Amino acid sequence: MRWESDGFPVRLLDTGWNNPLGALLCLAVLFLAVLFVTLQFYSVSPAASWLQLPYLLWLLFAGYLNGAVWLLNR
Repeated sequence: MRWESDGFPVRLLDTGWNNPLGALLCLAVLFLAVLFVTLQFYSVSPAASWLQLPYLLWLLFAGYLNGAVWLLNR
């Protein structure tokens, strides 16, 4: 199901094949949110905080790949 709108937020977050920059921005926001949660976990359980590290690394790798696609297709 696609959102049919000419609004800016919808076009920015349309992360299909035609908008790798939108996907990169979504990944950046997701990375910052997970980093914030990871830092908050540390005060409750350091082990839970360390278990988020592979996910953060995966998000960095996904961002690297997405950034490369965006740069090569500009």
